[in-house]
Amino acid sequence: MIVTVDKSVLQARLEVVAAGVAKNPTMPIMGTVLLRASDGYVQLASHRPGGQIHASLDASVEKPGALCVDAKRLLPIVKAMPPGLLELTSQAGEGGALRIKIQSGQSKAEIAAMNADDFPRVVSAGQADKVRISSLALAMLIEKTVAAAADATTAPSKAGVEL
Repeated sequence: MIVTVDKSVLQARLEVVAAGVAKNPTMPIMGTVLLRASDGYVQLASHRPGGQIHASLDASVEKPGALCVDAKRLLPIVKAMPPGLLELTSQAGEGGALRIKIQSGQSKAEIAAMNADDFPRVVSAGQADKVRISSLALAMLIEKTVAAAADATTAPSKAGVEL
Protein backbone atom coordinates (compact mmCIF):
# COMPACT_ATOMS: atom_id res chain seq x y z
CA MET A 1 0.00 0.00 0.00
CA ILE A 2 1.31 3.42 -0.94
CA VAL A 3 -0.99 6.33 -0.09
CA THR A 4 -0.67 10.10 0.24
CA VAL A 5 -3.18 11.88 2.50
CA ASP A 6 -3.66 15.27 4.11
CA LYS A 7 -2.32 15.04 7.69
CA SER A 8 -5.07 17.16 9.29
CA VAL A 9 -7.87 15.14 7.65
CA LEU A 10 -6.26 11.80 8.56
CA GLN A 11 -5.74 12.97 12.14
CA ALA A 12 -9.37 14.10 12.51
CA ARG A 13 -10.76 10.84 11.09
CA LEU A 14 -8.29 8.73 13.07
CA GLU A 15 -9.28 10.42 16.35
CA VAL A 16 -12.91 9.45 15.74
CA VAL A 17 -12.16 5.88 14.71
CA ALA A 18 -9.51 5.28 17.40
CA ALA A 19 -12.09 6.20 20.05
CA GLY A 20 -13.91 3.01 19.04
CA VAL A 21 -10.97 0.73 19.80
CA ALA A 22 -11.42 -1.52 22.82
CA LYS A 23 -9.59 -0.14 25.89
CA ASN A 24 -8.24 -3.51 27.05
CA PRO A 25 -8.51 -5.82 24.05
CA THR A 26 -8.43 -9.55 24.65
CA MET A 27 -6.86 -10.09 21.22
CA PRO A 28 -4.20 -7.79 19.72
CA ILE A 29 -6.17 -7.28 16.49
CA MET A 30 -9.00 -5.67 18.51
CA GLY A 31 -6.64 -2.84 19.52
CA THR A 32 -6.01 -1.86 15.91
CA VAL A 33 -7.45 0.42 13.26
CA LEU A 34 -8.02 -1.04 9.82
CA LEU A 35 -6.59 1.04 6.96
CA ARG A 36 -7.87 0.03 3.51
CA ALA A 37 -6.74 2.07 0.48
CA SER A 38 -8.35 1.84 -2.96
CA ASP A 39 -9.98 3.94 -5.69
CA GLY A 40 -8.85 7.35 -4.46
CA TYR A 41 -9.77 7.03 -0.78
CA VAL A 42 -8.75 5.39 2.47
CA GLN A 43 -11.26 3.63 4.71
CA LEU A 44 -10.63 3.52 8.46
CA ALA A 45 -12.44 1.15 10.82
CA SER A 46 -12.26 0.10 14.45
CA HIS A 47 -14.12 -2.71 16.16
CA ARG A 48 -15.20 -3.52 19.68
CA PRO A 49 -17.86 -5.94 20.92
CA GLY A 50 -20.45 -3.12 20.96
CA GLY A 51 -20.01 -2.24 17.29
CA GLN A 52 -17.81 -0.66 14.68
CA ILE A 53 -16.81 2.88 13.76
CA HIS A 54 -16.02 3.76 10.15
CA ALA A 55 -14.58 6.82 8.43
CA SER A 56 -13.08 7.55 5.06
CA LEU A 57 -10.99 10.25 3.46
CA ASP A 58 -9.81 11.21 0.00
CA ALA A 59 -6.32 10.07 -0.84
CA SER A 60 -3.89 9.67 -3.67
CA VAL A 61 -3.58 5.89 -3.87
CA GLU A 62 -0.48 4.82 -5.76
CA LYS A 63 -0.78 1.19 -4.69
CA PRO A 64 -3.96 -0.20 -3.06
CA GLY A 65 -3.73 -2.34 0.03
CA ALA A 66 -4.92 -2.93 3.56
CA LEU A 67 -3.43 -3.50 6.99
CA CYS A 68 -4.18 -3.03 10.68
CA VAL A 69 -2.18 -0.72 12.93
CA ASP A 70 -2.19 -0.35 16.72
CA ALA A 71 -4.38 2.70 17.36
CA LYS A 72 -2.46 3.73 20.51
CA ARG A 73 0.76 3.97 18.50
CA LEU A 74 -0.53 5.35 15.19
CA LEU A 75 -2.50 8.34 16.47
CA PRO A 76 0.39 9.96 18.44
CA ILE A 77 2.70 9.52 15.45
CA VAL A 78 0.24 11.19 13.08
CA LYS A 79 -0.28 14.04 15.58
CA ALA A 80 3.49 14.59 15.83
CA MET A 81 4.00 14.85 12.07
CA PRO A 82 4.30 18.34 10.53
CA PRO A 83 1.31 19.80 8.67
CA GLY A 84 0.88 18.91 5.02
CA LEU A 85 0.84 15.64 3.14
CA LEU A 86 1.68 12.28 4.72
CA GLU A 87 2.84 9.28 2.78
CA LEU A 88 1.82 5.90 4.23
CA THR A 89 3.71 2.91 2.87
CA SER A 90 3.24 -0.69 3.90
CA GLN A 91 6.17 -3.04 3.63
CA ALA A 92 7.24 -6.50 4.70
CA GLY A 93 9.96 -6.43 7.33
CA GLU A 94 12.31 -9.14 8.48
CA GLY A 95 10.69 -12.55 8.52
CA GLY A 96 7.72 -11.24 6.53
CA ALA A 97 6.36 -9.10 9.38
CA LEU A 98 4.23 -6.20 8.17
CA ARG A 99 5.25 -2.62 8.89
CA ILE A 100 3.88 0.79 7.98
CA LYS A 101 6.12 3.76 7.27
CA ILE A 102 4.68 7.23 7.85
CA GLN A 103 6.60 10.10 6.28
CA SER A 104 6.15 13.85 5.94
CA GLY A 105 9.13 15.79 4.63
CA GLN A 106 12.09 14.99 6.88
CA SER A 107 9.91 13.35 9.57
CA LYS A 108 9.67 9.57 9.42
CA ALA A 109 8.23 6.85 11.63
CA GLU A 110 7.80 3.13 11.20
CA ILE A 111 5.64 0.81 13.29
CA ALA A 112 4.51 -2.80 13.20
CA ALA A 113 1.27 -3.68 11.47
CA MET A 114 -1.00 -6.71 11.25
CA ASN A 115 -2.66 -8.51 8.38
CA ALA A 116 -6.02 -6.93 7.45
CA ASP A 117 -7.52 -10.41 6.91
CA ASP A 118 -7.42 -10.91 10.70
CA PHE A 119 -9.63 -7.85 11.34
CA PRO A 120 -13.31 -8.59 12.10
CA ARG A 121 -15.43 -8.35 8.97
CA VAL A 122 -16.61 -4.81 8.30
CA VAL A 123 -20.34 -4.85 7.61
CA SER A 124 -22.09 -2.02 5.83
CA ALA A 125 -25.85 -1.50 5.75
CA GLY A 126 -26.01 -2.80 2.18
CA GLN A 127 -24.39 -6.10 3.20
CA ALA A 128 -26.56 -6.83 6.23
CA ASP A 129 -29.27 -9.46 6.15
CA LYS A 130 -32.75 -8.06 5.71
CA VAL A 131 -35.65 -9.30 7.77
CA ARG A 132 -39.35 -8.47 7.53
CA ILE A 133 -41.36 -8.55 10.71
CA SER A 134 -44.79 -7.21 11.56
CA SER A 135 -44.98 -4.23 13.88
CA LEU A 136 -47.01 -6.27 16.40
CA ALA A 137 -44.38 -9.04 16.50
CA LEU A 138 -41.60 -6.46 16.86
CA ALA A 139 -43.44 -4.77 19.74
CA MET A 140 -43.81 -8.14 21.50
CA LEU A 141 -40.10 -8.93 21.01
CA ILE A 142 -39.10 -5.54 22.41
CA GLU A 143 -41.41 -5.96 25.40
CA LYS A 144 -39.87 -9.33 26.24
CA THR A 145 -36.31 -8.04 25.67
CA VAL A 146 -36.69 -5.00 27.93
CA ALA A 147 -36.59 -7.23 30.99
CA ALA A 148 -33.23 -8.69 29.92
CA ALA A 149 -31.56 -5.41 28.92
CA ALA A 150 -29.28 -3.69 31.41
CA ASP A 151 -30.22 -0.21 32.50
CA ALA A 152 -27.84 2.72 32.51
CA THR A 153 -27.33 2.61 36.30
CA THR A 154 -25.84 -0.90 36.38
CA ALA A 155 -23.46 -0.69 33.42
CA PRO A 156 -23.68 2.40 31.21
CA SER A 157 -21.54 0.80 28.50
CA LYS A 158 -23.94 -2.14 28.25
CA ALA A 159 -27.22 -0.25 28.28
CA GLY A 160 -29.53 -0.90 25.35
CA VAL A 161 -30.08 -3.65 22.84
CA GLU A 162 -28.41 -4.15 19.46
CA LEU A 163 -30.73 -5.13 16.62
